[in-house]
Amino acid sequence: MCLTLQAARSPDVAAQLKKKRFRQSELDELLQIYIHLNDSIFQLVEIHDQQMILGKLMQLMTDGYRHDAVIAGIHAQMEFLIDKISALHTSFLQTPYPFDHARAGITLAELMLKTRKLPTFSNPVELYDAADNVGTALPMIQTRVLGRLCEFAEEVETITGLTPLDDPPDEDEDEDEDEDEYEYEYEEIDRIRMLEPVWHKTGQSRHSLRAGIPLKELFSRT
Repeated sequence: MCLTLQAARSPDVAAQLKKKRFRQSELDELLQIYIHLNDSIFQLVEIHDQQMILGKLMQLMTDGYRHDAVIAGIHAQMEFLIDKISALHTSFLQTPYPFDHARAGITLAELMLKTRKLPTFSNPVELYDAADNVGTALPMIQTRVLGRLCEFAEEVETITGLTPLDDPPDEDEDEDEDEDEYEYEYEEIDRIRMLEPVWHKTGQSRHSLRAGIPLKELFSRT
């Protein structure tokens, strides 16, 4: 898709894209947002992991484990989350949401928290919910941005006469392939187990396979 989108910058292609309401300024904006979102993946993973830990600690408090270590752990996770969420919020503060929205001019920073203000350190539940909102909103936005970029790429393919790529295989087909692979692995394990007595009888071991001795040859040594 990268090569296709590069072709979108060709003057002839760009002119035809513009006629179909695919603007270069939109493409540039979407690419910048997509890169920014990709660069934020590690932060999202960190926020998710610490959110899960905070949730477990809060559950311990709810269950009556009000030990100093639990309380200290909650404070530590809250401090971590507020710092990470604040940093992520600040990085998207000047990035407008690139699609239609009921609130004109809404930024990604506002959209990811569903509010204009950051959560406070004094409220662990509010902080937990904020982390959950961030983990839900940003991947959703990334998916929509990628979808629009795909529309650009498909239009470029049409304009330039490129043959569209085949659709990816269905998930069901992937699952069938995985199941076949697992079944094959289990069959190999069963065969190795069945061969154990043969190897012992002939002075061989299962490491003979690693040495490249075919199964047929092992059987012929009995």
